[in-house]
Amino acid sequence: MEFDAATITASAAVIAALVAIIAVAIQIRVFRATISTDVILKLQSEFDSERMRRVRASAAKSLKEPNGTEGSTDLDEVLNFFDALSLLVYRGVLDRELVWHYFYHWVHHYWDAASSYINSVRDKSPEIWSDIERLHRQLLSVENERCKRPYNDPDMISQEKRDEFLDIEIGLGGAGGIDGKSG
Repeated sequence: MEFDAATITASAAVIAALVAIIAVAIQIRVFRATISTDVILKLQSEFDSERMRRVRASAAKSLKEPNGTEGSTDLDEVLNFFDALSLLVYRGVLDRELVWHYFYHWVHHYWDAASSYINSVRDKSPEIWSDIERLHRQLLSVENERCKRPYNDPDMISQEKRDEFLDIEIGLGGAGGIDGKSG
């Protein structure tokens, strides 16, 4: 079998095009991973900022007080943060496992603690915070996969654990980060 120059040139062009396509696909994946990492780190930084710690402390306090959630703009802000986070997962900007790693604990506990409030608001506006519900289900799924334990019932958080979580969040209103360390 003989190959002429035109066949060899055409074959080389096809191979070069395939290599270029593969290289572009790899660069797109690296770029998306870089963007996703940058976004999640910025969100984590915002979530642990001094301002947001005060907002979270106020939100947690409102969840512990009878009728404390009425007009709680701070609780709304925390829930809106999670709603935006969910939208970024839904749109493919953030990987759900990254979000699980950085935010599962807080999404799960706030969803649990605020569920009555969320449901009362959603009675009037069904679309509000519906993305948080989807995110919570997705993160529970990751939790089940990663921890190899059934944990699909949000009611599994005891009142004692719920109060402990809220007390820790209330404590954020003072100095120190979410791990109790400054800055």
